[in-house]
Amino acid sequence: MRGLLGDGRGRAEVLSHFVAGLTADDEATLLALLAAAEDDEPSTGGGSVPVAGELPGSRP
Repeated sequence: MRGLLGDGRGRAEVLSHFVAGLTADDEATLLALLAAAEDDEPSTGGGSVPVAGELPGSRP
């Protein structure tokens, strides 16, 4: 995906095309990942990546 986004020109178009093809599960996963990224922003990473249909913190 980073390769398609390239140097920033046309980035909005690439992202728009990508988002338009998402399923409801993909959309939920992406929103969860974005929320987790915001929560982890001050740190240097870590954290688990949710699977489609799972929200962060929902695993036992």
